Amino acid sequence: MRRSAVVRARIEQRSGLIIPGCHDPLSARLIEAAGFEAAYLSGLAANAVVGLPDLGNMSLTSMEARTREIASAISLPLFVDADNGFGGVADAAESARRLEAAGAVGVNLDDTVLPRAAGAPKTLEPIHLVQDKVAAARGACADADFLVIGRTDAMSTHGPDEALRRARALEDAGADALMVPYLTEARQVRMFAAALRVPLFIAVTETARESFSAEELAGAGHAATVYPVTVLLAGLGAQARALAHLAQAGDTQAIEAKMMPIGELRALTKPI
Repeated sequence: MRRSAVVRARIEQRSGLIIPGCHDPLSARLIEAAGFEAAYLSGLAANAVVGLPDLGNMSLTSMEARTREIASAISLPLFVDADNGFGGVADAAESARRLEAAGAVGVNLDDTVLPRAAGAPKTLEPIHLVQDKVAAARGACADADFLVIGRTDAMSTHGPDEALRRARALEDAGADALMVPYLTEARQVRMFAAALRVPLFIAVTETARESFSAEELAGAGHAATVYPVTVLLAGLGAQARALAHLAQAGDTQAIEAKMMPIGELRALTKPI
């Protein structure tokens, strides 16, 4: 069975599937080795690993290349952040078409104005424009099981009422699922999951805002919880601590036991 069909079936169960984020093929293989059923490539992570801020400046060509690298290295279904579709309506259709061809099983299209200047507040596109993008992306996909996920960031700019209004508008435009980041309470997750016809994705960005416990989200009715930067932040934290120790101690003997054995690294880098 195709990866897209398998993961669509899991999403439609609305059982809170956990989807960690990757940023390169090696991190994606770690996710697969840990037993997860899908992975996610966020714009934040894709930009961060090349030293850039998440301001919507990454090109479709760059995201397409990263998607192809990761998707070809794993057997897991890979979801990809397509930002606001990399432009207008025609660009959104092209982004869905190209990212699908690169190996993604789904993309999310959001309603933020991009690119934006560093430090500038987040602003939202007119909802009718985002509806047109979602509809165009849905029509551009070759695989009927490919998921076009409409995303609204209105929770961060307007609050739950506007977020729900926009989510419903994207639902009406033909989104296969919806992503509503910035939910901070389990009751909000339950409310959105119950109020929407299509499956709901939520996102947890550690250290940026309070995260959820597994117990809080049990039976909430959402389809998936995406952890877009867990692997990235955990890895960077460990690297920074290791380098600080090396700078202070002059050797790594005391921290070697915390490192991945090189044999495990070699196993991760074998061709599939």
